[in-house]
Amino acid sequence: MGAACGGCFSSRHFDRGGSCLVQNETSSQGLSCGYTSSTKSDVKATGTLMVAAEDFGSKWLQRLRRLAEQPENRTDMIMIGDFGTDLDDEKALCIAVALQRIGLIRKLAVVANTGNSVLRARLAKGTLKAIDAPESPVAAGSHGGGIGLQTNDYEFGFCDYLADEADLDARGGHELIFATLKEANEEERKVSFVLNSALTDMAAVMDDRRWQKDSRCVVSITVMGGATLGYGGKLKLDPAASNLYFDLNASKKVFAKVQAGPRDYAFFIVSRHAAAACQLARNALDGSLHPVAQRMVKAAKPALQACWKRVHKPAHERNAAQ
Repeated sequence: MGAACGGCFSSRHFDRGGSCLVQNETSSQGLSCGYTSSTKSDVKATGTLMVAAEDFGSKWLQRLRRLAEQPENRTDMIMIGDFGTDLDDEKALCIAVALQRIGLIRKLAVVANTGNSVLRARLAKGTLKAIDAPESPVAAGSHGGGIGLQTNDYEFGFCDYLADEADLDARGGHELIFATLKEANEEERKVSFVLNSALTDMAAVMDDRRWQKDSRCVVSITVMGGATLGYGGKLKLDPAASNLYFDLNASKKVFAKVQAGPRDYAFFIVSRHAAAACQLARNALDGSLHPVAQRMVKAAKPALQACWKRVHKPAHERNAAQ
């Protein structure tokens, strides 16, 4: 298939002089995938950051690159996730880095919550370092609704790249969010929130007196959860949806505040039904030498097995766990 850049895995992005030159229209605007040949000999450079690329006949990546050519489409991102609970948040983090390398996302800040948030933050930071994106700050957030510190073995298994706690942003999740908003406002950039876990931290942010002023740079809030249409066309949260029921009071608060009156940002809900419509093939990462991909492949089976065990528990045990 010819030479391809080891960072963005595109045959149009040749590694010349040690760096990806991003040989398309975005290069004239100073955008780069961020890959350098210093990692070429490392196993990281042989990994799979983007499974679908131009080489495999995909159209979506080309469309995203065209969107990145227009400055109004670029945004900073604040991602909140319960990394390790299952693999979807780690995959979302990898996709965010991919979008950053093609120019759609400028700066990325990450907050981990739910249960042992420090350990989850270490996983997120380690993942970023493993895919050569160490510059994105990661902080530990809240407990995400009171879920305990107990974790399943697969949540952090098959992972030899956990970051040290010293690598985490010492300000904590709440202050990292407001520091990111402040910087974006000062530099006249846009910010998008992606909420892939309990809404505890987002509720606290919206309760903070600084939110009214600092949120002027926010262009979208996306929640992984569930909703139905309620009275007057307003979105009514689905209390049974994952992430929302982890901290139902926080979820209700976020939904209410977002829809309380006029706002300058969009509000999106990505429901569980979307997963069936845009599945990543189970074997998509099989054979990759990248440590992140290898962890995802190895952790998938015990994670699914744990899910089946929870599903088949008696009703009184499921209710007690909630």
